[in-house]
Amino acid sequence: MAAIADQARSTKPTLYTHFGNKQQLYRTCLQREADKLAQWLFATYRQTADLAIHEQVRTDMRAFFDYAATHPNGFRLLFDDYSSVDSAQVRENLQQTITHRIAQRIQVVLDERTAAEPAANAKLLAAMIVGIAIHGARHALLIHPLDPAKASELASSLTSAGLRHIDREILNELLEE
Repeated sequence: MAAIADQARSTKPTLYTHFGNKQQLYRTCLQREADKLAQWLFATYRQTADLAIHEQVRTDMRAFFDYAATHPNGFRLLFDDYSSVDSAQVRENLQQTITHRIAQRIQVVLDERTAAEPAANAKLLAAMIVGIAIHGARHALLIHPLDPAKASELASSLTSAGLRHIDREILNELLEE
């Protein structure tokens, strides 16, 4: 807390007055970083909404990897192995928010119409895409450092190929179970 107070040009008592305790300060930092990532991604989603699906995937995946590369400490805070109840909860909420937004976009492509609530198959595909982004970026940036641009190209290639060649019959059968 002393180091944080020094960095913030504040005092420990002021930090404790404002945040209550170390855990609340940590949770505030986590939530701030989750909000920053969501805003970063959703700005890209708005800008790419009219592109072809493979271009949306490419641009969106690049945005995720770029965020991780330009905000490594924040990305590490959200997605590193260290896990507390707070980090797990913030991470889960963030993943659900991103998944929902991607599912809405997938629903448009699946039905060629806008749906208020994405169907189960759009949600499943979105969850898989979010998994590719998170685990791909985590591996490329935290575990085995790679060029983020090349890693995002590989992730978007994998995702686009998967979407392009999806077997709708299997997808629908899976969801009927």
